[in-house]
Formats: sequence, structure tokens, C-alpha cells
Amino acid sequence: MRLTVVSCCAWMLAGCGGLSVTNPTGSGGNNGPTASLTIQNYSYAPPQLTIAVGTKVTWTNKGPDSHSVTSDSTGFDSGALDAPTGNGYGGMTTGGLFQVTFTTQGTYKYHCMFHPTTMQGTITVQ
Repeated sequence: MRLTVVSCCAWMLAGCGGLSVTNPTGSGGNNGPTASLTIQNYSYAPPQLTIAVGTKVTWTNKGPDSHSVTSDSTGFDSGALDAPTGNGYGGMTTGGLFQVTFTTQGTYKYHCMFHPTTMQGTITVQ
């Protein structure tokens, strides 16, 4: 289900300038800079990030509940990102992840659609 949501969002946002939503299991694409953020304990870590144009940012949910990465204005939305779960062998599966490549300078504010007043973040693209 997670891939379907990301793929659907990628298709809907293909025409948006400044952003490229990436299928997390895709094999090609961005060979440029990358950055990673963690969703855990009802927060984004780090909550503010400054990156270069062309950077692919990956958010991974490592917390116990579903969360999202929902833009305040530019149109990207991860949908619900599942929490990690037990895999039956004593380990954990990876939580949901979401990727966006930022191709235009600017400030991109986002929030969790489930916790909009307490979970907020900012990406600054220079």
C-alpha cells in the first residue's frame, strides 16, 4: 500500500515545479546529494534542514505510530507512513519512507497531517 500512495503522489505531482517525488524502491534517478530525516517521538529530526538545489531528501518513520510529511503549500504529501512493525523473527521491519528531490531554491514548510500543531519541519533550499 505504501508504494501505491507514493506512486500516486508522484504521478499527481509530476507537473509541479521545484519538486520531484521519488519512488523509494526505484533504481535510477538522482545521483546528486542526499539528506535523511527521521520521524520519531512525534517529531522530525532534524526539524530544520538547509540543503543545496538538487538534493534528494528521505524521511523514514521510526516511531510507534503512523505519520506523514505534508507540505504546507507546495503540494507534496507522503500520505500515511506506516510505523515499523515486528517481523515475526524478533526484528523489526523498516517504517514507511518518503523521498522528494528539491530542484528550486526556497523554503518548504511541512507538517504531519495527524499531528499538525506539534509536528512541523522546514527545508531551506539554497
